Amino acid sequence: MRRLVRIGLALVTALAATGFAGPARLTAAPQVLAADPGLTVVGATRYEAQPDAGRVLVTADVTATNHLVDKGTTRYFYDRAYLAVPPGATSFTVSGGFGRSNWTISEEKPTYTLLSITFGGRLGAGASTKLRLTFELDDPASPPDRDVRVSRTLITFPVWALASTGTPGSSVSVSIPADYTVTFLRGTIAGPTTDPAGNQVWTSGPIADPLKLDLYVRAERPPAYVDAPGTVTVGNGTASLTFRAWIDDSAWSSRMQDLYRKGLPGLAAAIGRPWPLKDPLTVQEALNPPTEGIAGSFDPTNHRIEVIYSAGPEVALHEAAHAWFNGGFLADRWANEAFASYYAEQVANALGLPFDPAVITPELRAAAVPLNAWAAGDAEPPAGADRSAVEAYGYAASADLARQVAAQAGPAGLQRVWSAIGNGVAPYQPPRGPTEPLAGPPDWRGLLDLLEDDGTTHVSGLWAVSVIRPEEASMLAARTVARREYASALHLAGNWELPRAIRDAMRSWTFDVARQQLALASTTLDERDALAAAATKAGLPMPATLQGMFEGATDLAPVETTVKAEIAAVAAIQAAMLARPAEIGPVEWAGLLGARPDQSLESAVAAFASADPARATADAAQAEASWRSAADAGRARLVVGLAGLAAIVLLGIAVRLRKSRKSPV
Repeated sequence: MRRLVRIGLALVTALAATGFAGPARLTAAPQVLAADPGLTVVGATRYEAQPDAGRVLVTADVTATNHLVDKGTTRYFYDRAYLAVPPGATSFTVSGGFGRSNWTISEEKPTYTLLSITFGGRLGAGASTKLRLTFELDDPASPPDRDVRVSRTLITFPVWALASTGTPGSSVSVSIPADYTVTFLRGTIAGPTTDPAGNQVWTSGPIADPLKLDLYVRAERPPAYVDAPGTVTVGNGTASLTFRAWIDDSAWSSRMQDLYRKGLPGLAAAIGRPWPLKDPLTVQEALNPPTEGIAGSFDPTNHRIEVIYSAGPEVALHEAAHAWFNGGFLADRWANEAFASYYAEQVANALGLPFDPAVITPELRAAAVPLNAWAAGDAEPPAGADRSAVEAYGYAASADLARQVAAQAGPAGLQRVWSAIGNGVAPYQPPRGPTEPLAGPPDWRGLLDLLEDDGTTHVSGLWAVSVIRPEEASMLAARTVARREYASALHLAGNWELPRAIRDAMRSWTFDVARQQLALASTTLDERDALAAAATKAGLPMPATLQGMFEGATDLAPVETTVKAEIAAVAAIQAAMLARPAEIGPVEWAGLLGARPDQSLESAVAAFASADPARATADAAQAEASWRSAADAGRARLVVGLAGLAAIVLLGIAVRLRKSRKSPV
């Protein structure tokens, strides 16, 4: 509520007449009388709320006293006084005095109206006169945050005591119909009692310093509502809305309908996402308790927005933006509040609407807490601050952070992130499909990853300053190291994808696991390159299944072992190829009888191609051994063969000789 500037008896005019014969000489009293007046005014002022008439009737019974003393032939008197009344007061009447009292407006300012009240005669030294001043504080019907509201649902108005400067004794009373619940938002007076008409009455009694009285009254009773259903075209879709306003506040309904007809399409275009709600949305005028300080709310479960009666476009558009930014879209409260505020401001500016943005004042800066702690509600207020200041800081700081993020990412960069979240696309996507989905609404970690996923947006420094708790700083530092190693591994991988297990570890911020697997990935990829070079040199194709083994691994240690073994298999195959004789002579032929080294080599090459290094190495070794031992084996076989042949020949000769001896002569 706006505080009203108060002034009291700003000026009194003293009229002096001499006692000599002839024309009276009139002179103005010096203005010092305003600060130490010879004329005092004491008022008993009653404020009577009349909701059926839409006004507060103010009745002030005023006593004006001339404290000056006549001297000799000089008489001192006053013919008027100046009184300040609340701004916007109307329907003045003055009665009493010397029968011809009247009033004029001497000065009209946004913070007060200065009345000149004539006494209808001259108030002589030492004399007093009584007057009754009445006026009305009418409900002007606009703006929505006006100070004076008088309706069947809500009554608000300031209470001033009427008095001259420095004059004690004035009093005020406030009368409110019986069925209202009354709160004094500023100041307090005694009550309530009940008057003969059944109204609640609060009274101050005599006030020592009336012009320091600072009272502001709020009275309310449960609203009765009237609904205005309608639709709004939002992009290619249609939003079904019901505007539920107090039965006595059609202006609020008209204002909200006009704002949402323009604002919802603007929000959808700026965010880059279609209207997100399938069910009808109710926009309801709220009568929030003044102590809660809540100007609006969004209830996704019941599909209802509440906007306080006095709210401006910044609140109504902010709550509308929560149709996109809520716990089903982003996990953290601060993030949803941040971007609801940001887009509300963007759309209001585009529409040329008045907007009161949340900004971090020096007072709020003294209540600063990490946004993660604010969102979780576990932030202890800094010394000298209270929880309400922390709450206000959270809204202002989150809005400020959103502006800074938008400056880094740009409109298209933000829309890329919202599209990814809306389509359930996680950060750290592989270069080839299929798309790996989000596990749920991203929290502050996932949001940071998505924002920086394009490789050109850098906002982690903003997170370090505004978002994280002190104990979360190590997580951010570990992320920096892991992302550097991840980028290096991606470069090494080339047309291979890193295993999903690594991407999942990066997404879940389990950086110890991610870095362990990234180290294995980098080593394995280096060995893959060494294997490719060796295979090319040996004229061998790379194992077709090795890439799939790498990309699908949940643990790269076995893959690394396989790649190392494949390098050894290439060496074994090369050794076998080198051991193969250029020509197969009789000796080698004899040595290879029963052996099939060519088949073993072919088997080794096939096993290598299918990433079976153990078999490839064994078959290659067998082929190499067969070829390398062929000559020696052949010679041995030939010696054995010749010896056997000689034995057969000798045996034959022996048999013939024996037969020849037995034959007759």
